Amino acid sequence: MKKIIFIWFLFLGNMGVVLCQPLSYTQLTNGLTAPQFDTGRSDFCLDDINMDGHIDILTVGDHGSPNLGTTQQGICVWFGDGHGNFENFMNGGFGYGSIVVGDVNGDGLKDVGYGIHHNYSSTDFGDQILEVALGDGTGQNWTPWDDGLATNGETWGMSGVDFGDVDNDGYLDLVSISFGAGAGLHVYLNQRDGTWEHSFGFLNGNVDNLVEFADFNNDGYLDFAAAHEFGTVYFGDGTGDFVNNDFGLPALGTYASFHGIATGDVNNDGADDLSLVLIDGSVKVFVWTDFGGEWLDFSGNLPAGGNYSFTALKDMNSDGFTDLVAMRKQAVDIFLGDGTGNWTLGASVILPESGSPKAFRVGGDFDNNGRPDMVMLLQTGSWVSYQNQMLCYKESSATESLWIQPHFPRGGENFYLGTANFIKWASAVPGEESSLVDIEYSAFGPDGPCWLVAQDIPNNGKHQWTIPNYPSEQVCLRLIVKSESFGTDTATSNAFNILGEPNSVLNKKLPKQTLLFPNPGSDCIYLNDAANIKSIRFFDDKGIELNPIHNPSGVVNVSQLPRGVYFLRFIFNDGTIRNEKWMKLSK
Repeated sequence: MKKIIFIWFLFLGNMGVVLCQPLSYTQLTNGLTAPQFDTGRSDFCLDDINMDGHIDILTVGDHGSPNLGTTQQGICVWFGDGHGNFENFMNGGFGYGSIVVGDVNGDGLKDVGYGIHHNYSSTDFGDQILEVALGDGTGQNWTPWDDGLATNGETWGMSGVDFGDVDNDGYLDLVSISFGAGAGLHVYLNQRDGTWEHSFGFLNGNVDNLVEFADFNNDGYLDFAAAHEFGTVYFGDGTGDFVNNDFGLPALGTYASFHGIATGDVNNDGADDLSLVLIDGSVKVFVWTDFGGEWLDFSGNLPAGGNYSFTALKDMNSDGFTDLVAMRKQAVDIFLGDGTGNWTLGASVILPESGSPKAFRVGGDFDNNGRPDMVMLLQTGSWVSYQNQMLCYKESSATESLWIQPHFPRGGENFYLGTANFIKWASAVPGEESSLVDIEYSAFGPDGPCWLVAQDIPNNGKHQWTIPNYPSEQVCLRLIVKSESFGTDTATSNAFNILGEPNSVLNKKLPKQTLLFPNPGSDCIYLNDAANIKSIRFFDDKGIELNPIHNPSGVVNVSQLPRGVYFLRFIFNDGTIRNEKWMKLSK
């Protein structure tokens, strides 16, 4: 690479590059016409699987995979070249479901997780309905790393999957939702040796095949949203257990789930928010408030109705505010957000045919112009002759200058040290030049000093990292992009937080035990051996100790505690600590 000349880049507005060009989209087809799809649901993942700096498209196909009237099979990758051209490669004898990318074993190479309905493989690679496979850096070869997955009653098939560090141990865990009704919803913890341990889940219930990790209450513990009949949002406690709380969301109909769920921070407060499609086809956005513990409607002036099926929350014009992208039968509509709940229709991508949306993903920049692109599956035709069509669109605004902009974290987020997470950014590189990125962090604000996170990594918009062992409320990132001609950098203008160990009690990995109340709605715990117990120490889900509670009669009233998960430590009269337990208060 040539000598780099660094220039300062001016940022305007709220942490965003104010771009004057309106959104404009061009369909990409070169290399994407094969293999042909069949019918039914599917999913895509947009990621740089071979780490060459160009976004690739991954899928495990639709009903036609593997080789069921089509040539689809296994893990199907379209490798991008950064210029809107693709080359296809497939490996495996299975399919029909969803796929996600992340480094699960910490070797620096990207791996995949997938939920499938057609687990038809005769080998370990593809013989389970839920699997994780290690990559070798090429995006072509895979080694199963899946013992213990799909072992809790899942038999019909799994679909939507996502990676996230549920227990903050530095390794990615897995959540998956059923392929249609039957197999339910499940979280598996990564045991770091190719085995997985079930930590949460249940069977049955109708679904819309989508699930995403997020942190809605910004407590440093991952939550998730699921398109499931039994509940949509599940709050995590940092141990692998989750509690549903949909208070404030619209009521679900009988045997129904919300459609098109997606997550992202729409009001720039550091906490993730939620978009979804109601039964009537209208799109809604909701934000969580800890005050009152409920979801608030943030939809503002979004249109009522619309026959939508999918949503995404992304910063489509790189102005520092998250936008809402919604797919319907005839078009994809992009509603630009301003962070306050006002939405403006910024573009509509008219599809070549009207049909039933079967998959939709936004994110990843195929041509490095700094704006996210999208891929979708549209089922066209009529019954007996249905045919899924893959459609791929890039935002085609001209790239006039070199710049880079942080998308996550952007400020206000909370992370526990040692947690596996992702840094995400947007970058524009003019002249189709190659580019690399350096990432640094400071625990003392944007002026530093800074420490190196990664150097000379591909400019692909995403880097997995482990949160540094340096608790601070003034953490900022500095991103540096280097092309063949120039270099420029920027720092997050708002700090995020690295938290220390949460009082250690939630990380003890004790067996979870729910204390069952004798009668539904009871506010009391009845203790055995009460005369020998001096006090009970309660800790909330953030590891913060509450006032000691004890009643010598053996009855402990917990009516003042909100519902949630608590850790109990029993202090006996002789000073010993015994019988530590978990309590789930579900009143």
